[in-house]
Amino acid sequence: MNARQKEILKLIAQAKEISVALLAETLGISQVTLRKDLDVLAQDGYVKRHHGSVSVASEDDVASRLLIGFEEKMLIATRAAALVNDGDTIMIESGSTCALLAKVVAQNKSKVTIVTNSLFISDFIRGFTNIKVVVLGGDFQPEARVMVGPITALCAKQFFASALFCGVDGMVEDFGFTVNDHLRATTVRDMAATAQNVYILTESKKFFMRGAAAQLPFESVRGIVTDASISLEIKALLEEKGLQVITDKE
Repeated sequence: MNARQKEILKLIAQAKEISVALLAETLGISQVTLRKDLDVLAQDGYVKRHHGSVSVASEDDVASRLLIGFEEKMLIATRAAALVNDGDTIMIESGSTCALLAKVVAQNKSKVTIVTNSLFISDFIRGFTNIKVVVLGGDFQPEARVMVGPITALCAKQFFASALFCGVDGMVEDFGFTVNDHLRATTVRDMAATAQNVYILTESKKFFMRGAAAQLPFESVRGIVTDASISLEIKALLEEKGLQVITDKE
């Protein structure tokens, strides 16, 4: 994705929906050039074309968040994808950065099985035939398009994954990682129980936030994939807890 296309995503994320004419004027490019970029972005599932306008791909929460800080999230996803080998079975939990990871894996790996509780992710990568996607059942949370609960746990136990990739909403220094939804927290722990390694994908600003529910203690996590803005203090804390810290600039 080129710099202009990234700027287009940023503007669409801010506006939710914007006319093609206004978008072209804001960017200082012709509508012909813009439409070519929009065709690429729509084909990749990032935006939706309308008559005379363009919007985020859908109104659900994940699609909207995916475009916010897109470049940073894509760098994190690309670094995380380097941890996946051809032929692996991996689990990917719900979230915007996790969705981008699934896309990067689908674009660059072969014979990978992606086990996910996210209907958004399964739809986001539905066009790729070089990978296999397994969707876990469970109780459906429509806003995030994700499955949670005891049925999800039973489904997760049927797989042995080389890694689980998940997001977080915050961190507590004397425990570990937190999220804002206790059902999501429980589901992540259930998925983590069947994975050889657990990696967290998150922007470094989340380390200064605190979610409402305990998700994973430090000792349950193999590594963190985050952006290069992570503070030296937080990086040292995580490494002291035994976690591998991977940044998007390494």
